[in-house]
Amino acid sequence: MVAGAGKGAGAPEAACRSASPLGHGSPPTDPLASRWQLAPGVGLMEGTLVGGEGTPGERVYTLVLPNGYRYRVSEALYRLAELLTVERSPAAVAVQLSQRLGRSLRPAAVAALIERKLAARGLVVASDAGRAAGPPPPTT
Repeated sequence: MVAGAGKGAGAPEAACRSASPLGHGSPPTDPLASRWQLAPGVGLMEGTLVGGEGTPGERVYTLVLPNGYRYRVSEALYRLAELLTVERSPAAVAVQLSQRLGRSLRPAAVAALIERKLAARGLVVASDAGRAAGPPPPTT
C-alpha cells in the first residue's frame, strides 16, 4: 500500500502499474512548438510505501488517471508532471525541471520525455500549436 496525500492513497498495490508503453494519444507534429498540460482529471500522488512491493518507507510517485488507473513513475518524471499542472512549453519546462533536478536538460529532451512517457499514456495533452492543421470545426 501507499500512504500519502492524494486521490486513492492506501489503494492495493495491484491497482498501481509501472509506466509502460501503451501507444495511447496522438503526439503533435512539432513537439517543440506545443504547450503541454496534464490531461483533465489526472492526479498526482506522492507518498511513502508502507507495504507491498518495494522497501517500506521508500518514497513513491504515482500519476492517477480519472478512471483510477495508476502509473508509478520515477521522481524525475513525477517532477516533470508537477510542472505540467499548468500549460507550458518544453523550453519553459526544461528550465524549471533543470533547476529542480540539478542538471541541465534541453527542450528537445523534455519534449521527447513528455511524448514517450506521458502523452503516449494519455496523461498529458498538447495545445493546438504543434498539431497539424485539420479540417475546421463545424459551424452552427
